[in-house]
Amino acid sequence: MAPRVSKIICPGCRTAFDADTNYCSKCGTSLRATPAAVRERKTEPAMSAVPQTLANEDSGPRDPLIGRVIDGRYKVLERVGSGGMGTVYKVEHQRMGKIAAMKVLHRDLAKNAEVMLRFRREAEAISKLTSAHTVQTFDFGTADGALYLVMEYVRGDDLGAIVRRDGPLPFARVAPVFEQVCDALAEAHELGIVHRDLKPENILVVHGRDGHDHAKVLDFGLAKLSEREETKEVTGRGAIIGTPYYMSPEQIRGEELDARSDIYSLGVVMYRVLCGEPPFQAQSPVGVLTKALTDDVVPPSRRRPDAHIPHAVDAIVARAMAKVRDDRYPTVEALKADIAEARAELSPVTPRRPLPRPAEPTTSAHTRLRREDFDAYERSLRRRTWLRGIVLPLVLLLAAGGGVAYWRWLRLQPQNLEREPNNDLATATPIGAGQPVRGHIGVRVGPNQGDRDYFKLRTGARPGAPKLLRVTLTGIPNADLLLALIDQNGKQLTVADNGGLGENETVPNLGITSDPVYLEVVESKEGGPHAPTENVSDEYVLEASVSAPAVDEELEPNDAESEANPIAPGKPMHGTLARAGDVDNFRFTGAEGRYEVGLDGAPSVKAALRAGGTVVKRKGKVALKPGSIITVERVDEPTPGTGRNVLHGVDERYTLTVSP
Repeated sequence: MAPRVSKIICPGCRTAFDADTNYCSKCGTSLRATPAAVRERKTEPAMSAVPQTLANEDSGPRDPLIGRVIDGRYKVLERVGSGGMGTVYKVEHQRMGKIAAMKVLHRDLAKNAEVMLRFRREAEAISKLTSAHTVQTFDFGTADGALYLVMEYVRGDDLGAIVRRDGPLPFARVAPVFEQVCDALAEAHELGIVHRDLKPENILVVHGRDGHDHAKVLDFGLAKLSEREETKEVTGRGAIIGTPYYMSPEQIRGEELDARSDIYSLGVVMYRVLCGEPPFQAQSPVGVLTKALTDDVVPPSRRRPDAHIPHAVDAIVARAMAKVRDDRYPTVEALKADIAEARAELSPVTPRRPLPRPAEPTTSAHTRLRREDFDAYERSLRRRTWLRGIVLPLVLLLAAGGGVAYWRWLRLQPQNLEREPNNDLATATPIGAGQPVRGHIGVRVGPNQGDRDYFKLRTGARPGAPKLLRVTLTGIPNADLLLALIDQNGKQLTVADNGGLGENETVPNLGITSDPVYLEVVESKEGGPHAPTENVSDEYVLEASVSAPAVDEELEPNDAESEANPIAPGKPMHGTLARAGDVDNFRFTGAEGRYEVGLDGAPSVKAALRAGGTVVKRKGKVALKPGSIITVERVDEPTPGTGRNVLHGVDERYTLTVSP
C-alpha cells in the first residue's frame, strides 16, 4: 500500500483532488476556500485498477443500486467510482455471466427532453466505435429515470494518475501511447464524432500480454450531453463544460467544434505528460481560459530542460496547439505520422520501458464482456424473436408485396448502366465508388434541350471528415460533354468542361463534405447555338473514386485565397492544373524569412507562379511570413476566332516546394 495522502473533496461533484489543486477540473468549483470539513485523508492503492474517476469510494451510505438488476439483464455488483457525469458500477450480464462496466448518468440529465434525444444520438454513434484503443460501448438505455451506458470493463491506470505518481514521462516511453490515442480518434473523426473532453484522465494505459502498453480512450461524446444552445462553455452557475486546461480556443468561445479541437486537446495532453504540468496555469478557471486564448505556448523543452525533450516534439506540440484551427494538423493521422517520425529519429539505444504494470486484475479476461460476446448474444435474441413471431407474418408479407419491395430495393443498388429516366436529382441513377457506369446522351428532353443524366454517389464524407473525390468521363465522337458535381443540397460544387468534341473530362482532386454527391453529364453549350445531340449508339463511361485526402495533396476548391491549402517548409505539395484558368492557392505556415519557392512538372502548360505577392518564374528566392499566399495559375492561350482557350495538356501534375 502507498502512504496516506491528503485529499480535497470537491463540494460540487464529490471528486477527490490533491490538496494543492486550486479548483475542480470536473465542474469548475473553486477549492481555494474549501473548508477543512471536506478535506479527508485517504489510503490509495499501490496500483489503480481503474482510472482516477473510477477509484473506489468507501464513504456514504450503501448505494441502493447494488444488487439490483437493471433493464432485466445487468446485475449491479459494486460501485467503482463517480465523476462529473455520473457513477460507474461493475455489473454482470445475467444471461452471459460476463462482467462489464455501467456508467449511470446523473438523473437531472434525464429530465431534459433535448438531452435525452442527444444521449440516444451520441450513444448510437459511439457504440459503432470498434478501435482496439477505444473503450467499447455495447449497450445503452434508461432505467428508473436515469440514463446508462454499458462499456468494456478495463483494468489499468489513467495517464493523469501515472503522471501524478511518476512525474513527467520521457517521450520515448509515451510516444506509442500517443500514437494509439491517434488511432482511436481517427476512427471517431471518420464517423463524425468529436471527443470534446480529451484529457489524461480519459486515457487508460493497460499493460498487455505482449509486454507493451496499450492505450484505451473512454468517454467519447459524453461531454456533449451537458451542452446547451444558450451556454456553450459556461453555465448560468459558472460551471465549465469541459476541462479548462485542455479546452481548445474555439471550445472556449462556444463555437462549433470539429476534429481539430481534439487535436488541440491531445497537444495539451502531450504537454502535460512530458512536462508534468499543463501549458497554461492560473488561480481560477477563467484565468486558465484567458491564457489559452492569449498567451504563447512555452516549448516543452524550455519548460523542462532537464527532460531532454526533442525539438521535433516541440514543433509537434506547437502545431497541435495552434490557436487558429486552420494552422493545426488537418487530421489526427497527420499528427500520428509526425509523432512516429520523431520516435523513429530517437537513438536506437534509447530503451522503450513500458509504463508500470497495474495490479493483477481480479476479473480475468475471459470473464469480461467483449463486443463479440455482446453481438453474438444480440443476434441470438433476434433469431429467437424471428422464429417466434416474425417468420409467418413476413412470409405472408413477402407473398403479397415481395416483388414491389425487391424492385424498390434494386433501384437503390449501385448500377453499372445508366437507368432512364434520370433527368433530375430525384431520379438519379445510384452508382458506387470505383465502379464504372456506362451511359448515353440519348433522346432530347425538348426541342432545344438535350438529354441530362444524373448519378447519385454515396461518399461517406461529412463536415470535419472530408473525402477526396476523383471523377473521369470519357467522351463520345460527336458531342462535347460537360461534367458537373452537385452536393446534397443542390449546390454546384465544380464543373469540368475542358475538352472539345469526343474528348474526356476529369475532376482530379475535389475535397468534399457532402454525402451523397450528384454527378451531372450533359452536352456543353460553349461551342455556340446548335441543336442538341442525340447518340444512342456511342457510350460514355463515368467513374468516380473516393478516398481519404493525403496531407501532401492539393485539395480543391482552392481558387480563392480564403480556401488556400496549407504548405510548410520542406514539405512538397502535389497539385493538378486541371482546367483552363485553374488557380491553386497555398497558405505558408512556416516562420518568417527568405525561402526558395520552386514549381516542377506540368510541362505541357504555361503556369504563373506568385509567392508573397512576388512573381516567380519556376524557381526563385522570396520573402515569406506566416499566412503568405503562394499561387500557381494556369495560363492558356485563346484559339483565334473561337473565344475558347487552347488546352495544351489536361490534368497537368506539378510539385510545389518551399525550401529554406
